[in-house]
Amino acid sequence: MKNRGSSVSLLSFLPDKAEGVFESGDKKNWSVTFSIYGLSQQDINDAKSGLDKAVREKYKTDKHHDSYICRFDKYEIAYLKSIESNCPIKMTIDQVNSVIIFEGFQDELLNAKQEFFDALRKIAHTRFCKEEAIIVNEQVQWYFKDLDDKGQPTLTKYPDMINMYLETGYNGDSGRKEVELKR
Repeated sequence: MKNRGSSVSLLSFLPDKAEGVFESGDKKNWSVTFSIYGLSQQDINDAKSGLDKAVREKYKTDKHHDSYICRFDKYEIAYLKSIESNCPIKMTIDQVNSVIIFEGFQDELLNAKQEFFDALRKIAHTRFCKEEAIIVNEQVQWYFKDLDDKGQPTLTKYPDMINMYLETGYNGDSGRKEVELKR
């Protein structure tokens, strides 16, 4: 008996929406090709349908709704989209509907979602610090000595975040036991 062979691309098994190619932020292509050999065409068809079933069971689409998504700026969006370069998944950010859609294989989706939630915590923390810095800046402003264009000494304001760190450090609110400011 002759062995019959068939080369099958995994791309043909994935849902049309994903088109079988996962494009990450750095434009890598994630794909695989199988070569299937069988004693009969029926064996090959059975193997194809088995692969199709296995891929469809493992390939998932997961939506995450969060009201903050519509308020992300372009830097926060870029930070979130960088998750795609770490995981072979497709991520779509819909700011109008405040939804992020993850597409990919189940294990990779779990990793990507963990990175996503870590990123959300960092974004929330950064926003909180910026708001706190504005409040501190309204109460106290730190300056440093600088020289203007003519070489004359001037006092220049520290940026809001640095101003907040200096003030909380000086007051002992930073959680550190000892902060030394040299004059």
